[in-house]
Amino acid sequence: MNTKRCVTIRGNDYERGRQAGEALGYSVKVNLCNQIRHYKENSGYDFSHWINACKSYIPLVRQYTPHTYEELRGLADGAGLAFEEVLSLTSAYELAVAGGNVADKCTGFFAAGTYTEDGGAICGQTNDEDFSEWIPYLDVVLKHQNTEGPSALVYTHPGIAAYMGMNNAGLSVLWQYIDNGERAADGLGVPTNCIIRELLFYDDLDDAVAFLKQVPHTIPNHYLITHRTEGAASVECYPGGIFVRKSKTNLCHANNILTEEKMDGCDKKNPLVYRKPFSVRAMEEDCYRHVLEGNDGILEWSYLRYDRICQLLEEHKGAINAEMGKRFLSDHEYAPFSICSHPNFVNTRWKTLASIIFDMERETMYIAFGCGCEEEFYQFGFDDSADL
Repeated sequence: MNTKRCVTIRGNDYERGRQAGEALGYSVKVNLCNQIRHYKENSGYDFSHWINACKSYIPLVRQYTPHTYEELRGLADGAGLAFEEVLSLTSAYELAVAGGNVADKCTGFFAAGTYTEDGGAICGQTNDEDFSEWIPYLDVVLKHQNTEGPSALVYTHPGIAAYMGMNNAGLSVLWQYIDNGERAADGLGVPTNCIIRELLFYDDLDDAVAFLKQVPHTIPNHYLITHRTEGAASVECYPGGIFVRKSKTNLCHANNILTEEKMDGCDKKNPLVYRKPFSVRAMEEDCYRHVLEGNDGILEWSYLRYDRICQLLEEHKGAINAEMGKRFLSDHEYAPFSICSHPNFVNTRWKTLASIIFDMERETMYIAFGCGCEEEFYQFGFDDSADL
């Protein structure tokens, strides 16, 4: 494989960040320039305003995510950028949500115990985004060899602290977009991608959930936290509180809100319930005629992906392993509204940018940099001999 896709960084938090900045500085700068271009062309927004505005996050990042703060300081120094320029990338998701620039996103799952072939824990998800906003061929795996805490395998866009990851203490973090319109009253909280990175410094599932209860949230989010022996927690976070579902065996999420108290205004268009008879072709025609533009349409096919990933877990109960997980993420049932995402009538520039499987028992990460049906899955472990 292209060795530039995996960057090994060693030392304390700051030093690892500095090494990442030195190795990926060009890609970080390209991503920053592309954000400037993206917002100018799509909304006439001057991204320099965000670079200045995101400074308001700094005290909260330092207080609640101190390890990540040090990594970002090192990343900025290593890349030769100002701290706020790097922070503007790590907090770019908050800007996207504020501008309504999010759409069909990711599908994640967890399986363990009676659901897996050997009783071990398997989890994974697709990362579905706008390939004009984030340049897929720049994406990397950061292999953090931490001298002062858990080491981690982190998938991310260069310049962003973390997207998804697994640490060598047996904990992994996946992330799916949700939104019911709630926002922090003062507009302040800890950026999503800082939260994700900081979670990977925990070695206990309950402690990770407790951290999510403590940290201030600016916008809604869903985190799927899994542990090698402790099961998994599906955590829907809102500025006003968090809602937790736990399981030792199976959990799924696909962007449609599952917390009943938070569904009002969102639980509108489950096509399996409200489209009688159900027809993918009818949905395609509605998309082509722009009937599904906007949040309602996004929600409609989120339900399809959620239904399908739950169905796959039940169909293959007792036989799920990493190879089966790869097939789940490459699934095209309900296409073009499938788990494996390709450009479609509503979102012509959205697709799966990465397909990720974590085998928690074997401390191994499998990632295809793109759709799992098209790209090879590469293997990463915590020692160099595990990389293929």
